[in-house]
Amino acid sequence: MQLGLPTHVELDANLLKSGNALVDRELENRLEVRKYRRVVGELREVKPLAGGTGYHIRGDLTLHGVTQSLEADVTLRAIDDQTIELKGEKVIDMRDFGLNPPKLFIFRVYPEVQIKVHIVAVLQS
Repeated sequence: MQLGLPTHVELDANLLKSGNALVDRELENRLEVRKYRRVVGELREVKPLAGGTGYHIRGDLTLHGVTQSLEADVTLRAIDDQTIELKGEKVIDMRDFGLNPPKLFIFRVYPEVQIKVHIVAVLQS
């Protein structure tokens, strides 16, 4: 499978969810989704992992108007001739993107958050 680099991915910032409605409301406020509407990923490098189980990727993530370089291991597979699926996860520190952890009553929200990605992409002609 060949990827033309760099590869550009964007999504609406309001799609970022934690699974907890209270945290999600506060996260939306902190992310300033009206001002910073998009989360942008730029893939810079892809290297196969030993054993053929996945890939090590390197790229840039722009969140809340701040761009940081990140690396992660992902699985990438062809579903058919036109469709690919990418899955992976990465722990990031929200402070690296100019975000302070939300404060919710007696709950402590840690600045390190686990980002899980599942992308299904269809190639366009």
